[in-house]
Amino acid sequence: MSLSLGTGNNENSTDMKGVYVSQSSIVNASDVSGRPVFDNTFDLALELEITTNFDWNKKFTLKGNFKRDPQNQKVVIDWGGAFVIRNIFQMLGFFDSLNDEEKKEKMNLFQLGKIPIDFLQRLKGQKIYTLSYVYGWDAEKGKAKYTTWNQVGLDRSKLLAEFKKSLMKGFPKNYDPDSLENRVADFDTEAENYNPSKEQVSSSVDDDDDLPF
Repeated sequence: MSLSLGTGNNENSTDMKGVYVSQSSIVNASDVSGRPVFDNTFDLALELEITTNFDWNKKFTLKGNFKRDPQNQKVVIDWGGAFVIRNIFQMLGFFDSLNDEEKKEKMNLFQLGKIPIDFLQRLKGQKIYTLSYVYGWDAEKGKAKYTTWNQVGLDRSKLLAEFKKSLMKGFPKNYDPDSLENRVADFDTEAENYNPSKEQVSSSVDDDDDLPF
């Protein structure tokens, strides 16, 4: 292993401890709505396979449940937590070219727990920003544990701002910057020593991994 100064100027770094934002390209998109994700099922779930700026692929899942009528859980009254699915298509302009009838058709599919096939196909090749944050320390491996946030963006600074705003509301609850206190390993040393030929990224929908990108 060659020596490195570990300057801390990695392009993915932010002003928050254990938080990194990186641009990626979408390689594939799959509708996994209603299927188990972290032992739970969600009204809408979008599995994205992305190519990171480290030239390897990883998968993560945007997921959420609709807001439903308290008196009748079968009745959807708003997007609720599933807004993260709506947002990615909305910010990429997928609804802009649709007429009112076509928009209604798409909304009906979403409400049935189905992501339009043409929307999935159009996601391929799109560039997005993802945010990864530390949620603990793996004592056995001697490195921090990172996971991908359940939101994406088209603007790096705006995505980070949304994460900060979400933290003020108490989410995500497992963000744990204190787990990095007095630790020798950090993002720079992990990234510099990372060798894709020696370590495989999990292909499951579990988006937890060892490295923050």
